[in-house]
This record gives sequence, structure tokens and C-alpha cells, in this order.
Amino acid sequence: MKKTILAFLLLGSLLIMACNHRSEPIIKIKFDVTNLSERRFSEIVTYGLEDPKKEDFKVINFSVQIPNSQDFRNIKIKFPSTDRIYALANSYRYDRLWYFDETLSPKDSTKFVLYYKGLDENDIKKMFGSLIVVVSWTSESGEYNEKSLSIDNYIQFK
Repeated sequence: MKKTILAFLLLGSLLIMACNHRSEPIIKIKFDVTNLSERRFSEIVTYGLEDPKKEDFKVINFSVQIPNSQDFRNIKIKFPSTDRIYALANSYRYDRLWYFDETLSPKDSTKFVLYYKGLDENDIKKMFGSLIVVVSWTSESGEYNEKSLSIDNYIQFK
């Protein structure tokens, strides 16, 4: 009887472990659009803008995280280039990209201030929705895998 119970427990444990094994990494993308703080607004050079207000700017935090990266080999994140983000932002009626946070790693995160005056949430989605993050990895069996994710699914306004 004890051997039967032990066998069922062992079989159950193996099933749980097999179900928890993922064939691809967990990819967490954040593209959060938030209000600018008063302190941050006081640091921004607004030369050339007519009657600039704090509400005319938004902060965008853009990051990619892979919390279970230890379960995969050769994980690479192809993050959109600063030049691509800059070109998209500044192609929309005015120079919109006001500031990049250079202290963050350009490989998996960036933070920037956007001149938001005259825009709405749909404009932001149109502006940045075409950005793509590509994540590649090698499975335990040695198979190369790649996944492309469009940013438009992750844009959040807070």
C-alpha cells in the first residue's frame, strides 16, 4: 500500500514538473505613459515652446523583462533602437521627443519625455504601435526560436 501511494506521489510530481516546463520564455513588456512630475518639468528646457505647461509632456517607460530567462539558453532581446523611437516620435507634426534617460540600458529598457500637447491616446498608439521587440532563444534540445511582439498590445496610460 505504501509503495502504491509513493508511486502515485512520484507520478504526480513528475506530471506537475512537466506541466510547469515552458517551451518559450515569459516575456513581459511595459510601455507605460504617465504624467510628468513637477520636479521633472522644472528640469526640462522648454525654449521655443509657446506657454509650456507640465500637462504638455508625458513620461514613457518602455522595458522588456524575461523573468524565467535562466530556463533558456542564448536569450537575446532586440529592442527598438533609440534612432527608431526618435524618428517615430518626431515624425508626428513636431519635434516630440524631448529627453531620453541615458542611464538605462538600451538593450532592454528606456525612458523618455514626450511633448504631448495636441495629442491624445490614439495618437500615441499610432505613433509607437509599429515598434517591434524580437526575443530569440535556444531550447533545451538546441532548437533556435524567435518571437516578435508588437508594442501596440502593451501601451498603457496611467
